[in-house]
Amino acid sequence: TFRPGIRAGVNISKITQTDFDAKADFYAGGFGAIKFTRFYTLQPEITYSRQGAGGSPEYYDYNTGTYERYDQDVSIQYLSFGLINKFTFNDQFNVHVGPAIDFETGSNVRTNSEADLAIMAGLGYTFPFGLTLEARVKKGIVDVLETDDYNSSFWVDDYNTNFLFQIGLSYSFDVKGATK
Repeated sequence: TFRPGIRAGVNISKITQTDFDAKADFYAGGFGAIKFTRFYTLQPEITYSRQGAGGSPEYYDYNTGTYERYDQDVSIQYLSFGLINKFTFNDQFNVHVGPAIDFETGSNVRTNSEADLAIMAGLGYTFPFGLTLEARVKKGIVDVLETDDYNSSFWVDDYNTNFLFQIGLSYSFDVKGATK
């Protein structure tokens, strides 16, 4: 069977190997769930995702010889294409695993790459009326942050990847004429 749907929720994102804090933002998108067996569904997804990091990391100012703080917001927006393998147990609990490729649509900082490859894993609970509560972890593998922008002010290593936790809801529509 095929069931289209929508999904939205909250991203708690961080950029690895930096002193930045996690940042909360949102994601929203759509999917098409192709149920091959009672236990396995292939779910291609298209999602708009706002990610990044922020906070006030402490750095050492060599000019004054003191530790300083500077407010910084790193915001990177992506259009994400995911291919989720969903394994369903007892028609309610499900496990999500799959790859994604994210294309940058906007940013307030220089980035190393306009695309990011990622792996996702998560859990979901589907209610009888089609609404699913889901939680996922997504880990990028491409170095996304241009470290030359931060070497003099923040501790930022040379390999900075996206890492985020998503929690949200999805709803799949019952398409008339679909076989069960």
